[in-house]
Amino acid sequence: LEFRRVLFRSKFLSEYNKSEKHKQDICLRCKQRTTKSQRSLSKALSDNGISNQKEKFIRKFRRFIDIALPKFKIAIEVDGESHSNPYPFWKFTKEEKIADDKLKEKQLESLGWKIMRFDNKEVDKNIKDVVLKIKSEAGNQNASGNLYSNP
Repeated sequence: LEFRRVLFRSKFLSEYNKSEKHKQDICLRCKQRTTKSQRSLSKALSDNGISNQKEKFIRKFRRFIDIALPKFKIAIEVDGESHSNPYPFWKFTKEEKIADDKLKEKQLESLGWKIMRFDNKEVDKNIKDVVLKIKSEAGNQNASGNLYSNP
């Protein structure tokens, strides 16, 4: 009986994962994961003609990149409260979070990604400077592709 229940559940999930509802749920979860600073930076990049992707999933390491420029393999991480001031109800201490971030950076670098980190405060106060830094880094990358998205 238990085997049948597990088999049914796995068949149901495999079909669900292919469904339009699953795509909508993933999009909703990604939207809920992004912070105000991440959304404003993504919009500013788009407004400047830089194509980007919020919450890009890297399957090999089961990691999310806050904002990715896939053509140039630039990963933009916007660090919020969890990096500077972890609360007691979060899973990790500040030191564990820093160690996890370093591991994530090594994993992404092993796949050829360049990591750029910004504070929420930096994004909120100096978004134009942040966009210029990102544009500059994208211009320095030797990856093929066009920095600007097609209108």
